[in-house]
Amino acid sequence: MGKEDFITTASGVRFTPFSPQAEQIRAADIAHALSNLCRANGHCRHFYSVAQHCINCAREAAAREYSRRVQIACLLHDASDAYLSDIT
Repeated sequence: MGKEDFITTASGVRFTPFSPQAEQIRAADIAHALSNLCRANGHCRHFYSVAQHCINCAREAAAREYSRRVQIACLLHDASDAYLSDIT
C-alpha cells in the first residue's frame, strides 16, 4: 500500500477507496464525517449537515409509515459521501 492509497478515518481506520473492504466501513466514521459536511457544498445561509439531512429523510419516511427498510435506506442514502465526496 502506497502513502496515498488510503484515507484515515476519524476512528483511525485506513480506508482504501479503490479497493474498499467491508471491515473498513464503520457507522461511527460515517456519522462523524457526515456531521461535518455541509449540504449544498456550503451554499446555504446556515450550516446544515449531510447527517441532519439524512436523519430528516429517515424521520419523514417513518412519519409516512414506510417500511423499516426504506427508513434505513433514507438514513444511509448519502453514506458514501463519508468516503467519496459528491460533485456539486
